[in-house]
Amino acid sequence: MKKAALARKTAPKPPAAAASERSTVAFQTGVEALQQYIEREGGLPGRGHVEDLPSGPHRTGVWIVNQKQRRTGSTPGNCARSPNSESTGPGRGLCEIPTTAAPHR
Repeated sequence: MKKAALARKTAPKPPAAAASERSTVAFQTGVEALQQYIEREGGLPGRGHVEDLPSGPHRTGVWIVNQKQRRTGSTPGNCARSPNSESTGPGRGLCEIPTTAAPHR
């Protein structure tokens, strides 16, 4: 008598296109949260800052740290969608965020 095949406990991985789309949406959400914070406060948030968006809370401070660490992998498209010099000051788009942020107010 043969044993029955075990049921798969985890869901199959989504196709690559779906993962790419999710990361694009996540990046855009981060940009929205950063722009909202900059418009309200006029500077960059601290690492622990959580920005309230209509879609829910966003860990904007951690998101910025992650973007800085991944800067070498940024695509020109991501840099183009990031906050530009008009909203963040001269030379302060996402791909030009300094490695040390101003202290949180």
